Amino acid sequence: DTMNRIYWILSLEYAIDERNTSTVNLSGIKDKFRSKGIYPAFYYYLVKWSLDRNVKYSYASTQITNISQQKYFMKFGYKLVSSYYTFHKWF
Repeated sequence: DTMNRIYWILSLEYAIDERNTSTVNLSGIKDKFRSKGIYPAFYYYLVKWSLDRNVKYSYASTQITNISQQKYFMKFGYKLVSSYYTFHKWF
């Protein structure tokens, strides 16, 4: 079963433009793999990846109510600069 083999999920957007930015849109790790250092290692890799490409700004996105994830981003030096709700309609 494919779902049993998914350990983490990531959506990364890298824009090579005048802003030279990277954005983590979605990330997470399966419960049974938490507290093993995988997620921090993953974020350290993303920071290094961005620095290697001379990224000036890095943005991270999560749900407004996901306070623990916001605190996690702050550990990596992110600051809350804006918030908004996104509504989805699936057809």
